This record gives sequence, C-alpha cells and structure tokens, in this order.
Amino acid sequence: MPIGGAPSRSSSAAGRRPMGDMRMHEWKKRLLHSLSTQETRLAAVAPDDWSHLVAPDGDGPTFFSRFVPARPGVALAEVFGRHAVSVEAWLDRRGALLFRGFNVSGPRELELLCRWIGSGACESREETSPRSRVVGSVYTATEYPAQYPIAFHNESSYQSVLPGKLLFLCIQAPHTGGATMLADCRAVWRALPDALRQSFAKDGYRLIRTYHPYFGLSWQRAFGVDDPAQLATLARRDGIVLDWKGGDALTTTQMRPCVATHPRTGERCWTNHMYFFHHANLPDSARLALSGDASADYFVNETCRANGAAIEADVLTQIARAYETNAIAVDWQPGDVLLVDNISVAHGRSPYAGARELYFAQTDPVDWAQLRGTPELIPEKK
Repeated sequence: MPIGGAPSRSSSAAGRRPMGDMRMHEWKKRLLHSLSTQETRLAAVAPDDWSHLVAPDGDGPTFFSRFVPARPGVALAEVFGRHAVSVEAWLDRRGALLFRGFNVSGPRELELLCRWIGSGACESREETSPRSRVVGSVYTATEYPAQYPIAFHNESSYQSVLPGKLLFLCIQAPHTGGATMLADCRAVWRALPDALRQSFAKDGYRLIRTYHPYFGLSWQRAFGVDDPAQLATLARRDGIVLDWKGGDALTTTQMRPCVATHPRTGERCWTNHMYFFHHANLPDSARLALSGDASADYFVNETCRANGAAIEADVLTQIARAYETNAIAVDWQPGDVLLVDNISVAHGRSPYAGARELYFAQTDPVDWAQLRGTPELIPEKK
C-alpha cells in the first residue's frame, strides 16, 4: 500500500482522465493553436501589411524612402499605432523615412509617435545650440542662425548615451533653402580610406569644449544644472574632465568613439561629431574672432586626435567628401514627418531665408556600450 494509506489505482484507471479535464485540455489546445496560427499569419505579412494605409512615393537612394497615404485622409498616428513593426522594419532597412501628405495634428502628436516606435525619451545634455521646449519631449529644431550651414553629425553622439531615433515635423517651410541634409553613415564608413578608418575606429577622437559666461551657451544651460558639485557628478558619470578657468569659464575634455556597430542590423557606421565640432566648420567671422590666441580654450568647440594631435587637413577633406558623395537633401513641405535612424544616418542643414518652423523629438536612448564592436573606445563609468 502506498505511503499515507491511500488505495492504489489500477493502471487503466490511472490512465483515464475525467471528462471535464478532457474538455478543458482540448479547449486549451484549440486556443493555443489559434493563437499560434494568428502569430504566424502576422509574422508572415509584417512588415508589408500597411499597404492599405501607406504607399511608396518614387525611387530614391538606398538609405531613404518617401511614403504617401494610400488613400485620402490617413492619419500618421494610425500608421504608427497599428504598424509600428512595419515602420521600424523599413527604418532598419533604409535609415531615413519621410512621410508626406498624412494627417498630423501637431507637436503633441509627434510625442505620441515617439511612444509607438521608441523605447523612451532621450535626455538632452551638453547642449550645443539653443532650442525651446514646445510640449513634453518635443522641442524646436536648432535655433542656430539661418545664414549658416550645419555640418553633418549624429545627434548627441558626443554624449555617453545618444538617441537611436529622431523625429522631425515641418510646420512651416522656409522661403528658400533650409533643406535637411542626410548622409548614409554606413556608406561613409565604406568610402573612407582604410588607414583613416583603422586609426579612428581604434582610438576615437578628443572633444574639447569651452563654456564662456558671455559667449555661446553657459555650462549651466548646457548641462541643465547650476551647482558645480552636480556638474562634477555628471562629469564623472560620463567620462568628462573639467578644467575651470577664471571668470566662471569652463573647459571640458572627453574621449568619444567615431564608429558604431548598429545594435539591430550589425552594420558598421561612421557615427560621431568629430567633423562637426572641428573649428574648420565654424563660420569665418566666428573663427577669426576666436582665433586671436593660440590656445584651443578660446574655441567654443574643437576636436583633435585622441592623443591630442591636430586632425590633418586632408583627413577633414576626405571625411567631407565621403559625406557629400553619400548624401541627399530633404526639401520640406508643411506636414512632413521625417524619421531618422540616428546611428546609421547623419543629418545637417543648408542655410535658408524666411521663417522655418520645425519641431524635433528624440527617442530610444542607446548607451555607447550597446554599440558593440567599439568597446575599447568606451570611457570607464565611475
């Protein structure tokens, strides 16, 4: 007799299941089969199941696609809300997507779009040019003077954490100029000479910034803190060296990577601010005004090689050529929404005249440590 004194059952009795249990078992099997069938069907049609809402609009370079509504009155919120998988699949496949002609209500909707295709808002630190908050995590595009171009860069790539995706919404296009320039960072990487690629992929670059109390952004505005002790904490976390000057001026130095491996596609990308922050990209008037002393402290922004050596003029020329030969211009129309993969596509801006009103949001925070393939370039967190 089994332990506990319970009578043993015959093998035939043990093999029988009560009818209620049998019915429950069969019901579960049917439910699981139904769910599995639905998942298989959805996986088979994604990411192309949005054709009833979205249609491609012409051919373009391999890293850019433009879409228009498949029928009148399609809201972009419906596209992103119902087909976020399709949006992200196309973004990984291309790098930049322009949605033109869709119903978009305004900046608050831009924040909603970010929630559907992103993993969370990305904090802006170490600001370089003024911008104004519109609503939530939506800001105006940079308020850098209209008469100057903005060189190619990957948004906030000089931070230890950068946004993976960017969203732009055009409210008013300028009278002339003002195109957003896009460059394929995968193609830029392939176009650079081997010696240049190897050098900067191994060592990265050094970024030196000086915050003046009466010129450019103050350190208080750039970092969003007023207390030097708070700034010191942020600096230790992000691998930034602080060097205080007289009169509340501050110079910061940090080492940052030049090359990223895309976290989803595995592609190597030329992702950095090295060219953007070099003094050669300053407007002539500003460069002349700031070069009266040999000290780099008088430049608001400057980049150099990781060992402190100057970046050679021919290197800058080669980088500029690689950007320009792998770039397109997006001429804005009101209501346009541009989605950019910030790891694989760099952006800039051409000069313009007339009012230009663009809103901007960033999402999907990515730590440089996640951009595998460059671990030797990641500053140690303290």
